[in-house]
Amino acid sequence: MADEYYTELADLHLAQLVFQQNDLVTSADDCRNKYVARQIFRRLAREGKITTFEFKEDNWSAQSKTMSTILSPAPVATGSFRLYCDDLRAGNILLDDSDNIAAIIDWEFTYAAPSQFSLDPPWWLVLDAPDMWDDGIEDWIKFYEPRMKIW
Repeated sequence: MADEYYTELADLHLAQLVFQQNDLVTSADDCRNKYVARQIFRRLAREGKITTFEFKEDNWSAQSKTMSTILSPAPVATGSFRLYCDDLRAGNILLDDSDNIAAIIDWEFTYAAPSQFSLDPPWWLVLDAPDMWDDGIEDWIKFYEPRMKIW
């Protein structure tokens, strides 16, 4: 089921590029890059590779060649869905006087997603989204990668 989820997601992203290109692309190169990225994602999804990426069963990605001994087993790809919130970040977590989590707010973008979603490190490990980083994505990655060990 998770493989089908990723395949449908890939199809939705391609449809967005086709039907909302005026809002989504800034140039011919940008459009081409987004089209190619979506086609690659779609192919990987159809081949069932997205559900194993960054897990022990990942025998196809470049990083699997160097990290295979420290990777965990992948969740079962059939029927393994969990509650997931795209907007879960530090600003949506309320603490009590002892710094224990008292509540989580702003659940509007919450949905059921493959278990793999909840196992990926979140962008907010550096408290700024990559698209809002002043010095660009490469600089954001330099700050983000060392913090991935926290997750």
